Amino acid sequence: FLALKTILSSLPEGGSIQPYILGEKETLAASLDYAISKQPDWIVEMFGRYKGGHAFAKLLFNRTNAERKRAGPVVVAFNEHILSPENISIVLDGKMIRDCGTLTLLANHVEQQGKDDKRIKQSSNGDYAVAPRLSVVGS
Repeated sequence: FLALKTILSSLPEGGSIQPYILGEKETLAASLDYAISKQPDWIVEMFGRYKGGHAFAKLLFNRTNAERKRAGPVVVAFNEHILSPENISIVLDGKMIRDCGTLTLLANHVEQQGKDDKRIKQSSNGDYAVAPRLSVVGS
């Protein structure tokens, strides 16, 4: 979902879509923030390590209010110095998707999945924790 939002926000037709996710307790943003902080095996396996054995995810993502040390939501975005929107690819059924219309449909579908899944909580700002079932490739 974050990759879709990041790509859409970089397109002229992307409108007011913001290139980040935000949320409080039990949201995708809070879960990702927690994983970046605690460096569980899955996040290291997914993103690798850099010097000193730290999870590369700490460099790949920018976080505001990391670990929710202050009141309010955490904000998570890709670090564009490491991975710019132009270097993110969405692959659906083996085909790379770059057009705004299809990306928007996918983002809406992923967001709707989150709304339909009763196990997923809605944050106070209306964002949902969702998990896309797409391939996301960064270069």
